[in-house]
Amino acid sequence: MSSTLLKKTYGFVLFIISNCVPFVNICQLSATHLHNLDIASAASTPYLTINGCNLRPGDLLGTGTISGPEPESYGNLLELTWDKPLSLNDVTRKFLEDGDEVIITGFSKGNGYKVGFGKCSGKIVPPP
Repeated sequence: MSSTLLKKTYGFVLFIISNCVPFVNICQLSATHLHNLDIASAASTPYLTINGCNLRPGDLLGTGTISGPEPESYGNLLELTWDKPLSLNDVTRKFLEDGDEVIITGFSKGNGYKVGFGKCSGKIVPPP
Protein backbone atom coordinates (compact mmCIF):
# COMPACT_ATOMS: atom_id res chain seq x y z
CA MET A 1 0.00 0.00 0.00
CA SER A 2 1.40 3.42 -0.90
CA SER A 3 2.61 5.74 1.85
CA THR A 4 0.51 8.53 0.26
CA LEU A 5 -2.64 6.48 0.80
CA LEU A 6 -1.71 5.82 4.42
CA LYS A 7 -1.23 9.53 5.20
CA LYS A 8 -4.19 11.00 3.28
CA THR A 9 -7.30 11.55 5.36
CA TYR A 10 -10.18 13.95 5.74
CA GLY A 11 -9.88 17.04 7.94
CA PHE A 12 -12.29 16.11 10.73
CA VAL A 13 -11.85 17.71 14.14
CA LEU A 14 -13.48 15.83 17.01
CA PHE A 15 -14.35 17.15 20.48
CA ILE A 16 -15.09 15.17 23.63
CA ILE A 17 -17.16 17.17 26.07
CA SER A 18 -18.46 16.28 29.53
CA ASN A 19 -21.35 17.68 31.53
CA CYS A 20 -20.73 16.56 35.11
CA VAL A 21 -23.53 16.39 37.67
CA PRO A 22 -22.47 19.04 40.24
CA PHE A 23 -22.61 21.87 37.72
CA VAL A 24 -24.34 22.86 34.51
CA ASN A 25 -21.20 24.07 32.75
CA ILE A 26 -19.96 21.88 29.95
CA CYS A 27 -16.21 21.15 30.01
CA GLN A 28 -14.22 20.24 26.94
CA LEU A 29 -12.04 17.24 27.79
CA SER A 30 -10.27 16.73 24.50
CA ALA A 31 -9.97 17.84 20.88
CA THR A 32 -8.33 15.55 18.36
CA HIS A 33 -8.04 15.23 14.59
CA LEU A 34 -8.36 12.39 12.09
CA HIS A 35 -4.75 13.06 11.09
CA ASN A 36 -3.88 11.25 14.34
CA LEU A 37 -5.18 7.94 12.99
CA ASP A 38 -2.53 5.32 12.29
CA ILE A 39 -4.34 4.23 9.13
CA ALA A 40 -6.35 6.64 6.96
CA SER A 41 -9.91 5.91 5.87
CA ALA A 42 -8.78 5.33 2.30
CA ALA A 43 -6.36 2.65 3.51
CA SER A 44 -8.78 0.95 5.93
CA THR A 45 -11.41 0.25 3.26
CA PRO A 46 -9.22 -2.10 1.16
CA TYR A 47 -7.90 -3.67 4.37
CA LEU A 48 -11.46 -4.53 5.46
CA THR A 49 -12.67 -5.81 2.11
CA ILE A 50 -9.63 -7.96 1.32
CA ASN A 51 -10.27 -9.80 4.58
CA GLY A 52 -13.84 -10.65 3.59
CA CYS A 53 -15.95 -7.75 4.87
CA ASN A 54 -19.01 -7.25 2.67
CA LEU A 55 -18.70 -3.45 2.64
CA ARG A 56 -21.43 -1.56 0.78
CA PRO A 57 -22.14 2.12 0.00
CA GLY A 58 -23.64 3.83 3.04
CA ASP A 59 -22.02 1.52 5.60
CA LEU A 60 -20.74 3.25 8.72
CA LEU A 61 -17.15 2.60 9.73
CA GLY A 62 -15.90 3.20 13.27
CA THR A 63 -12.30 4.19 13.88
CA GLY A 64 -12.08 3.45 17.56
CA THR A 65 -10.22 5.83 19.84
CA ILE A 66 -8.38 8.67 18.10
CA SER A 67 -5.63 9.98 20.35
CA GLY A 68 -3.11 12.68 19.54
CA PRO A 69 0.38 13.18 20.93
CA GLU A 70 -0.53 15.94 23.43
CA PRO A 71 -2.71 15.57 26.57
CA GLU A 72 -5.27 17.98 25.04
CA SER A 73 -5.77 15.50 22.18
CA TYR A 74 -5.99 12.24 24.14
CA GLY A 75 -9.05 10.31 23.03
CA ASN A 76 -10.26 8.59 26.19
CA LEU A 77 -10.64 9.12 29.91
CA LEU A 78 -8.03 6.49 30.78
CA GLU A 79 -5.33 8.45 28.94
CA LEU A 80 -6.55 11.76 30.37
CA THR A 81 -6.30 10.42 33.94
CA TRP A 82 -3.28 8.16 33.54
CA ASP A 83 -1.12 9.78 36.23
CA LYS A 84 -3.61 12.03 38.07
CA PRO A 85 -7.36 12.64 38.32
CA LEU A 86 -8.89 15.06 35.85
CA SER A 87 -10.00 18.36 37.37
CA LEU A 88 -13.23 19.79 35.93
CA ASN A 89 -14.35 23.04 37.57
CA ASP A 90 -13.18 21.93 41.05
CA VAL A 91 -14.57 18.41 40.60
CA THR A 92 -12.06 15.59 40.09
CA ARG A 93 -12.75 12.49 38.06
CA LYS A 94 -10.87 9.31 37.19
CA PHE A 95 -14.03 7.56 36.02
CA LEU A 96 -17.46 8.59 34.81
CA GLU A 97 -20.12 8.68 37.52
CA ASP A 98 -23.91 8.39 37.57
CA GLY A 99 -25.45 11.48 36.01
CA ASP A 100 -22.38 12.40 33.93
CA GLU A 101 -23.07 13.07 30.27
CA VAL A 102 -20.50 12.60 27.50
CA ILE A 103 -20.97 14.44 24.22
CA ILE A 104 -18.93 13.79 21.07
CA THR A 105 -19.19 16.25 18.21
CA GLY A 106 -17.08 17.24 15.24
CA PHE A 107 -16.75 19.09 11.99
CA SER A 108 -14.86 19.13 8.74
CA LYS A 109 -13.54 22.43 7.44
CA GLY A 110 -12.07 23.34 4.10
CA ASN A 111 -11.62 26.23 1.73
CA GLY A 112 -14.93 28.09 2.00
CA TYR A 113 -16.92 25.44 3.89
CA LYS A 114 -17.48 23.98 7.33
CA VAL A 115 -19.71 20.93 7.80
CA GLY A 116 -20.80 19.94 11.30
CA PHE A 117 -21.81 16.43 12.31
CA GLY A 118 -24.19 17.23 15.14
CA LYS A 119 -23.61 15.50 18.43
CA CYS A 120 -23.66 12.03 19.87
CA SER A 121 -24.34 11.98 23.59
CA GLY A 122 -24.86 9.48 26.35
CA LYS A 123 -25.74 9.89 30.02
CA ILE A 124 -24.49 7.55 32.73
CA VAL A 125 -27.46 6.22 34.72
CA PRO A 126 -27.50 3.96 37.79
CA PRO A 127 -28.65 0.36 37.30
CA PRO A 128 -32.39 -0.23 37.76
